[in-house]
Amino acid sequence: MPTDSETPLLLVIEDVSGNVFGALLSSILRPSEIFYGTGQSFLFNLRPEFQVHRWTGENMYFVRGGLDSGIFIGAGE
Repeated sequence: MPTDSETPLLLVIEDVSGNVFGALLSSILRPSEIFYGTGQSFLFNLRPEFQVHRWTGENMYFVRGGLDSGIFIGAGE
């Protein structure tokens, strides 16, 4: 497994309804109380319809996660 914090990570999820979505992250996932990553990260839907959701530039909330709080990707106010 890569240890470089700037190694991209592809996350793909299929839910119980058959929707497929995910994210391409500019950094590996790690526990953190603050957001990290870059605007090169983005979210996407594969099914039911292909869509890409890129950084809007409105904030710097790319990715954050904790052992007890879950994973946040592309959060807002």
